[in-house]
Amino acid sequence: MDLQAIANAPVFWGCAAISVSIVVLLAFRYVILALRFAPSVGLDRATCGQAFRSGLLAAFGPSVAQVVAVLAMIAAIGGPISWIRLSMIGSAATELVAARTGAAACGVELGGAGFGLNQMAVSWFTMCVNGCGWLLMVFLFTHKLDEVGDKIGGTDAKWRSIITATCSIGLYCHMVAPYIIKPQVIDKVTQAVKTNPQLVACVAGALSMAVFIQLGKKYVWIKNYALGFAIISGLVAGYQFM
Repeated sequence: MDLQAIANAPVFWGCAAISVSIVVLLAFRYVILALRFAPSVGLDRATCGQAFRSGLLAAFGPSVAQVVAVLAMIAAIGGPISWIRLSMIGSAATELVAARTGAAACGVELGGAGFGLNQMAVSWFTMCVNGCGWLLMVFLFTHKLDEVGDKIGGTDAKWRSIITATCSIGLYCHMVAPYIIKPQVIDKVTQAVKTNPQLVACVAGALSMAVFIQLGKKYVWIKNYALGFAIISGLVAGYQFM
């Protein structure tokens, strides 16, 4: 069974075209509305143009990280579903975690041995369910988030930022833990014990991200590219131990 042929079937590309087209149309609609109502808040057309160019430049850096991550998604689950998910959610890291969670529920690794049609379908389903949660949260609870934040963290902005940071750290530590607790793996060909390349990639990515954050304090442009650079550093380091 050619898994990639199924994942990249024309029907899925048709669905991706519809999804991406809707997002593009919405983006143009937002721009038109922004230009229409800009004078009501004291912004002229020249200021709007400058803001648009600044936003475009600022978005270029994070897009580099998305491109690097989406290549991994395409190799494992195909191009159409990658386009669909990123056009809706826009976070390659989130979608990769969802895809890996679906594969792990079937007892396999994303794109690894045993990852077949059923496992890919579960990964797709997990990604879609994960996206539904985001959309329902926006629709049902966005207008209540300030009240919830005040009850949990109070009105102290610093305390609320600490809570948010610790939640994020806990989430990603949970995702990374399985690789940290297995510092060594067995080579399937030679049966030799070797360093876990995933652990190396994780550590190298974390260290390089810390370095880029510090450099970003001095060179502001690096902030926009830090995640992409960190991902590339982790990939290169992990590849050395494959």
